[in-house]
Amino acid sequence: MAVIAPQLSQAPGLDKEKGMLHLKGYFPGEPVRIDFELLYQAVNGRWRLFGISVQPGASPDSAASAQGSGSTAVPKN
Repeated sequence: MAVIAPQLSQAPGLDKEKGMLHLKGYFPGEPVRIDFELLYQAVNGRWRLFGISVQPGASPDSAASAQGSGSTAVPKN
């Protein structure tokens, strides 16, 4: 079994007015990383999952190699 630690892509945000905690990040992987957003709500002094979004995203390495694999034409003088 492999365990991949999540990486946060932005600092956790706390909306005190609504009592919501927002986490955004990804699980690194090749050739696809998994992007996620989690929204937690404070209920009776505990964080409860309120919303979740999970989707595949291109990893930075595979996106860079896809851009680098294209040929570029050099004009002749």
